[in-house]
Amino acid sequence: MQLCSCFPIVSTEDGMEEDDRSGWQLLTKRLGYMVQLGGDDLFMTQSLFLRKGVGTKYANAILIKPNPNQVGILTETFETFFWQVGLYGTVISHRSG
Repeated sequence: MQLCSCFPIVSTEDGMEEDDRSGWQLLTKRLGYMVQLGGDDLFMTQSLFLRKGVGTKYANAILIKPNPNQVGILTETFETFFWQVGLYGTVISHRSG
């Protein structure tokens, strides 16, 4: 929080460990109004994980990438992207692993 008040940080990725759900909630509660908090490993471009995150206020953005190590198929990537439009900030990655 101190870094965000001292520097113009507008976006971060994977601010907490992917399994630290309470940490994600706290981070989002404290910084989500001023910083884009992207969950890459948290959501893994999977709509099921994203839906849980939206309902429990984990992060406020998602990194979308067609990564065969995480998703495996492009249809899951598209479903996740189109489901979250308007709900979360979105970062599209050109990297896929």
